Amino acid sequence: MHRRSVQCFADISSRAASSSKRVVVPDSLSQCRHASTQALGKGKFTAISSSQLKDVAKLLVKQEKPKGKDTKKKGAATKKPQVVVDSAGAKRLDSGGVNKLRSDIFLPEKSEFLSPRQDDPWQADIELSGEESAGKYDISRGTFLEVRRNNITVHSIAVEVVPYGGRWMIMALTSTGEVWPCREDDVQFRIPGFADKNIVMKVGTDAYSEDPDSVAARIKLAKQMRDFDKQVEVRLSQLSPALRDIYDHFKAPDSAQWSSVTLSEVAKFVDPKSDPPHISSLLAIQNYLFSKSIYFVPDPSNFLETQKFYLRPVTQIEDAQFVNELVLRRDHRLSDFAAKATEQIRETRKLHEESWSEPPTIQPSTVSNFTPDEARILRFLDSTVRAVRAVQADPFLTQQAAVLKKIDVYDDEISNDLTQRFMTDCGLLAPWEEQIAREHFEGPESSSRAQKREAGADSIVTLAATTSQPLGPQDFYSHDPVESLRCDFGNMPVYVIDDYGAEELDDGVSVERIPSEPESTWIHVHIADPTAMVPPTSDIAKAAFEKGQTAYLLDRTISMLPHGEPFNQLSLGARSSQTGQPEPAMTFSIKIDAHGDIVDTKVQPSVIKNIHRLKYSDVDVALGIPRYTPQHPFGDDQPQPAAQPVEKSAVGDLTLLQKVTQLMVKKRFDAGIMWHTVPKAAVKINPAPLPTVPRNFGLLHECRGFPEISYTVEDFVEMEKGSRNMVAETMKLACRAASRFFTERGLPGIRRTQGPAFYGNEETHANLLAMRSEHGVVHWVESIRAGVVAPSARYTLKPEGHFLLGIPEGEGYMKVTSPLRRFQDMIAHWQIKHALLHPDKPALFANDWLQRMAKDTEALETGMKRIQWQQTLWYALKRIERARVDRQKGVQFARYPLDDLKGVIFQVPVKNATTNALQSVVYIPALGLKAFLVNLAVDQDLQIGDEVPIELGDIRFGLRPRVDATIRK
Repeated sequence: MHRRSVQCFADISSRAASSSKRVVVPDSLSQCRHASTQALGKGKFTAISSSQLKDVAKLLVKQEKPKGKDTKKKGAATKKPQVVVDSAGAKRLDSGGVNKLRSDIFLPEKSEFLSPRQDDPWQADIELSGEESAGKYDISRGTFLEVRRNNITVHSIAVEVVPYGGRWMIMALTSTGEVWPCREDDVQFRIPGFADKNIVMKVGTDAYSEDPDSVAARIKLAKQMRDFDKQVEVRLSQLSPALRDIYDHFKAPDSAQWSSVTLSEVAKFVDPKSDPPHISSLLAIQNYLFSKSIYFVPDPSNFLETQKFYLRPVTQIEDAQFVNELVLRRDHRLSDFAAKATEQIRETRKLHEESWSEPPTIQPSTVSNFTPDEARILRFLDSTVRAVRAVQADPFLTQQAAVLKKIDVYDDEISNDLTQRFMTDCGLLAPWEEQIAREHFEGPESSSRAQKREAGADSIVTLAATTSQPLGPQDFYSHDPVESLRCDFGNMPVYVIDDYGAEELDDGVSVERIPSEPESTWIHVHIADPTAMVPPTSDIAKAAFEKGQTAYLLDRTISMLPHGEPFNQLSLGARSSQTGQPEPAMTFSIKIDAHGDIVDTKVQPSVIKNIHRLKYSDVDVALGIPRYTPQHPFGDDQPQPAAQPVEKSAVGDLTLLQKVTQLMVKKRFDAGIMWHTVPKAAVKINPAPLPTVPRNFGLLHECRGFPEISYTVEDFVEMEKGSRNMVAETMKLACRAASRFFTERGLPGIRRTQGPAFYGNEETHANLLAMRSEHGVVHWVESIRAGVVAPSARYTLKPEGHFLLGIPEGEGYMKVTSPLRRFQDMIAHWQIKHALLHPDKPALFANDWLQRMAKDTEALETGMKRIQWQQTLWYALKRIERARVDRQKGVQFARYPLDDLKGVIFQVPVKNATTNALQSVVYIPALGLKAFLVNLAVDQDLQIGDEVPIELGDIRFGLRPRVDATIRK
């Protein structure tokens, strides 16, 4: 196959383009995604054969005009497809009445559309596969799609969904009559059932077709799309007067705050008589909002599901207008600012260099500060450092570029990375301050979510009474509501096993032998019980609801529950170790037989007191399991604490627990479960928390030194072999017991589900099964070579199965083991207690509220995982950058891995339309991260899984940190 053909199909699975490309979209970029809440049916998933792949890959290969029978009717138009701009400013492809499907048309827009996406986070994500890795949506055949990629908008109809490169790929018929591949996360609008599936089935998945039936089907569907486009144009024209008032109506009362609005809320405002609004109205409204990028920003994380736009703060818009006026008038204040900033940058760089090896410190600067107008320019620049997708015009790029180009110290092209570096060079950010976490916790998503939840705080629960008298928002329970229901476990040992430095100890386990059934064992999982004290109506509960979970960041922890009394007594063992008093818990008991089957479960409030706090490493030594030691690429090894002895009786219990959990692992193995993961970079910084520069744009600070960064590469497979796996298996059992409790009582609850992986064919599946370790692990290289696609895990209220965990349909899996750090676990605990106290009353939390909570939880978890990894990557790349500088200075390293790096090809090389060069993505085992392999030769034959010698190149930080690499000569 021609290399260009291969790349055409492959680059849609690519997630990166050169960040040097400026995302300048005409103030248009419209066409969006579907606002319909209709559940999508499951499409038919089929594998692509090599012959089909060749056909699909013709997309970027200019074909000669097909010979043979001409399917064009006499007198039919042969007008070439055009790129048009509609009344909302949206750029899209228009078939222009084409009724002959020509294969000799090649538009520059197509090359741009199919090029790697520059804002795609998947390239930086280390999660190559596993529970969280696959696609989110089921796109059924006949669904209308609006796809936005690289600032090109394409209307299409889903023809087929196929696996490619570990992800699902949609083969979609465009309005020009061609079938293009697209990524499902590029879909911004969808209409299930838009086209007749019988007609769609005739289209085929070839890029072009000469088959008469296929041609006829394509023409009919292209006309249907064009007719719909006309409806959208008409509705946009009709709604335009009302749309002009949207920003003023929905903006935040506080001029410095973001607000948000959903598409349905706007539709109700501009067209209150239509309920529900017509789908053409929704798309028209969305096109308008996309076109007004100075006011509206689409949800960057999950727009297809949330249908949400964020409204910029009034102050941000006013600051941009102020800077724009300075630029247009060539105001001397802009030149004065540039001169002062240039001098400040030179001084700050000297300071950073001379304090290179010092610990981090911050103090106010002794030099003159910026004027109020100059501070306003800085505030504007700070507001431009945001993580956005290339689906909308950047309204501030011109002003941003005009300011930074006046700073006579930078040769780089304008980007968020450069702007952040400028802020650091000016002394407004410390050199160790990343902006990733700030964007998450102070950006539009967090700000808007807090406002929405605060507005609806009273609706967190609709309670049946759980106490004899009403409770105020500041009140705790005067007494334990379920005290009379608690099971006293007496002196039964409870083993709380965790890492050194663990902050929240919320789970422990007991092992109970059954004399009459020696082959069976009771496993009791005891969970900390904050709901014994905190009612769901309290301010504490509302604050936890808003946070959703504890955020474990590298430089600090943002706890879901408060610190101090009485919350510092909630961790298991805290109260009993200090006072000898028993502790309340929620206990999930599971009876396991000799075959690893669950034969009985119990869920009950409990009292425990014989609590033993142990460390993973100590338990491993006591059980004869080799202690896990991560890799230290730069020799940052820290001496491990000496193993502490474990009591003999505890060793006996833990040995039995190990035997039972091994049965669970074997049961999954026998069921054909397999999984894979890769070693992953991890960093620790010292000191923590780090000092930060106060957010005052008029006040400069002197930042000296830099924190110590300890860099390790952790292998999850090795970590989970010992006592960590024992604890993880018992927690899974508790979550299964909880789901069974809810099912038996007909209670609504939030569950986690995941379907089976897709292996392409039986032979591939059988080969991978044969490669598994005893824990069911397949080497990740073999999995990506085989093109395994694992469906995404998601939340549901139904007791659906979880394939990766070996949980069958009808049982379900419900998170209940971490109520000190996850709000959904607190919800489950409240629900359980209410059902035990009031079995004849309705559930404490209703279905509709739980469904909304499930969606919020999924979005929150996905965002938090992304933030945690990007923050890790930022500091890991800082460690690499500083190591390279130290090496140039002659610093000696215990180990220096950068001279002899090897990378494993993770993606077939693709052509970047911006640089016109081939690029790929490699995983670097020695560093536990990915890099972009750039400037590849056209004749290099690289396949997924190949190992190549590499050397690292440019490192870019900002909100999407990344590193480039080249083939080492």
